[in-house]
Amino acid sequence: MDLLGIAIGFILGLISSWLFWRWQLMIAPHFTISSQIAVRPALHDPSKLVYQIKIVNRSARSIIDMTASLGVGEVAREGLGRKTIHLVKLRPEAPTYIGPATGHYDPWSITCVHYYTSEPDNRVSELLTEERKLVFTVQATDAHSGTTVLKRVLYEAKDIVKGHFEGGAESGSEIRVIQSQPEALNDGSARAEQGLLADAKDGEVEV
Repeated sequence: MDLLGIAIGFILGLISSWLFWRWQLMIAPHFTISSQIAVRPALHDPSKLVYQIKIVNRSARSIIDMTASLGVGEVAREGLGRKTIHLVKLRPEAPTYIGPATGHYDPWSITCVHYYTSEPDNRVSELLTEERKLVFTVQATDAHSGTTVLKRVLYEAKDIVKGHFEGGAESGSEIRVIQSQPEALNDGSARAEQGLLADAKDGEVEV
């Protein structure tokens, strides 16, 4: 009888742990980060480049206190781990928020799409060799449960694409860049303006 009670208690403990784990997953922020980085000339200075990463909230709950960092990293030559050799300044710097996922577009609502845009930076293309990666890290908190998650995406040189993101929250799990036409790249200011207009309906975009 004692063994039966122990077995039942053990099974109930496993079930409770599994249910708690599932509950934690349900209340955590769910968002998608673009698998590519869009690069285009800065609007006010086409001789410089800006890098843009798109984030889409996939949850019915808002995300708050979201912060991010981006830097060029490489594996340390001595010891373990990696080191950051160049930090890319992102805007906004302060914690920000994203609205819940919706099935329709409302210009007055809190958008479910957010863009992290870099300050004009011309060092990334020089430093991003085959051995190095762009490391993008996001911390985000669910507005209702207070659960915080960390996500990290690694980008290689091939993941940086000249172009802009499609407007809106794409339904697919992968967010990719719409490439610029080669002939359009010669007109940097026009290209930057076109990309800005494509993204502006999803919220404030700084370039």
